[in-house]
Amino acid sequence: MFCDIVGSTELRHRLGDARADTWFAGFLDRIEEAVADVDGVVVKGLGDGVMAVFTSAGGALDAAVAMQQRTHTYGHLADVEPANLRVGVSIGDIATAGDDWNGMPVVMAARLCTAAGPGEILAADMVRVLAGNRCTHPMSPVGEYKLKGIEDPVDVVRVEWAPAHQATTNELPASLDAARRGPFVGRAVLIGELYDTWKSKEWRALFVAGEPGIGKTRLVAELANRVHVTGCGVILGRCDPDLAVSYRPWTEALEPLLNEMPAELLAELAPHHLGELCRLVPSLVSRVDLQVQDLVVDADTRHAMIVDAVVALLRIVGPVTLVLDDMHWIDQRSLQLARRVLVADLPDVTIIGTYRDTDLDPFHLLTAALADFRRLDGIRRVALDGLDGSAVVEYLAQSAGHALDFDGLTLARAVHARTSGNPLFVGELLRHLADSGAITFVDERWTGGAEPLELPEGLREVIARRLTSLGAHTNQILQVAAVVGPSFDVGVV
Repeated sequence: MFCDIVGSTELRHRLGDARADTWFAGFLDRIEEAVADVDGVVVKGLGDGVMAVFTSAGGALDAAVAMQQRTHTYGHLADVEPANLRVGVSIGDIATAGDDWNGMPVVMAARLCTAAGPGEILAADMVRVLAGNRCTHPMSPVGEYKLKGIEDPVDVVRVEWAPAHQATTNELPASLDAARRGPFVGRAVLIGELYDTWKSKEWRALFVAGEPGIGKTRLVAELANRVHVTGCGVILGRCDPDLAVSYRPWTEALEPLLNEMPAELLAELAPHHLGELCRLVPSLVSRVDLQVQDLVVDADTRHAMIVDAVVALLRIVGPVTLVLDDMHWIDQRSLQLARRVLVADLPDVTIIGTYRDTDLDPFHLLTAALADFRRLDGIRRVALDGLDGSAVVEYLAQSAGHALDFDGLTLARAVHARTSGNPLFVGELLRHLADSGAITFVDERWTGGAEPLELPEGLREVIARRLTSLGAHTNQILQVAAVVGPSFDVGVV
């Protein structure tokens, strides 16, 4: 198989080299993933395409359609330039020559690729014959082609394809996009490793733990953006202690998905599943014509029906990542639904959750659930700590837009010592110091901050609110401990 991007030179000229390099890397990633998914091998890159080989005719045709669908999706993401791919497929005996492959089938595939139009897949008719009923993609005969370097005319078929259904809108959920603003430091290695292992399907659920302000949502927002750029839909459900309504985060996550799903995709759902989804997302009622009687059942049976409906939905929406934020506030039904989705082992569904491990005790419902999740395959847990000193230096440098001088490094050390690297505290403390005049930005340099740094009132209120939940006895111990210092023996205190 050969494929290449139509008009790649003009596209590079239009985008400029820097932006084009990023664009081409994302486009070619999708081609290589399509090849790998059917156990094909990319023999070599061609700058604006690839040459690949496969062990079966059906696998090659599946890969060709997947390439077109994935690159089409990529080209229609927000802020990504659309482009067209053309593909040529042939079959026959070939020989290896080092890392390359030679033979007339190679020449034929290359010539078919050249002959294909934008967005077209051309294959030798023999590929269709050998694929047989293992290939479900429709194919149309397009006649005999006289190909350069091949003496006899070649019977050719066009492999038909349609764009994959999109699970969500082209945009990242607004609150996740907003969370990505500002410096992202100290987590580059972790975010790279999480993204790479997600791409290789080493995990299908990720739970990120840490104290308030440690950067859980910021990390997940960065990861979600990388996932989203691959063409995977991202939906968000937030848990709220003041809105502890059953299924609340699922309603928030599924509403935009259901409201923007193509009508033909909604039609694939059974009527009774649509009925339960309308119960979960009432705005869906205006899009469907329900001809099913509403059954009166007990609460547990209703829950089971809702679970079945959500699982049925997630089976057909294509690749989608669900972010459940602040799961320490999750309601029991929502947590049970999350578990059932994981048990269903849906290949195109990923769940990413965040929670405050400081809010959990042995009796918290999430504690038991996390222990239960350990028995499932593909579950990953990450606990975040504060930023180290070098990361706080990088935070200040990014905020200032330049490398720090001696005064800046002194300020960074003081900020790190006062905040223990908690990103929320770092940001709020810097804003407080700047607003109060304790530090100033003169000649594009931070100055000041040598005196002991006091926490701003807003952060004091956040800490005070958390202390009130600990009880009078614990607060009394902490008051004594505060005199001792940051490290103390509980028994002594």
